[in-house]
Amino acid sequence: MLQERAMQMNKLAKDVLGSWTLVAAKMQFEDGAAIDMHGPDPLGSVVFADTRMTAIITRRSRPARTDDSLGDLFNTMLAYSGTYSIDGNELATAVDVAWVPEWVGTTQRRGIEIAGDTLSLRTARQPNPMQQGKIMTGVLTWQRDR
Repeated sequence: MLQERAMQMNKLAKDVLGSWTLVAAKMQFEDGAAIDMHGPDPLGSVVFADTRMTAIITRRSRPARTDDSLGDLFNTMLAYSGTYSIDGNELATAVDVAWVPEWVGTTQRRGIEIAGDTLSLRTARQPNPMQQGKIMTGVLTWQRDR
């Protein structure tokens, strides 16, 4: 049984290697409602090497850079990188660079599942930072680059 689990873990670690393009970024709420985190057609890329991952996600429609738009540009993106490990169905990334300093030095944990050329990453249930009192799960869906 332990050997079978180790083989499954090794397979997932091998299957995640490469580059992936974001298909959807959703917040799913306990009541079944879902909203797009970065608009209906987000842009994003994540690359997994042997021990390091790098991800960037943005809204597709973003304002041109001006002094007045810098806050909007910052609030419509996410980017981080670090070393990662996979244990069972959990991806743990030790963040060493991020678009927000609060993430540096943290471990970001995601549920991970790969089915064919589709990668799903899921956060733990957590309070929604934009809607007080609502509990959500972030779900990112990626397509393998060919």
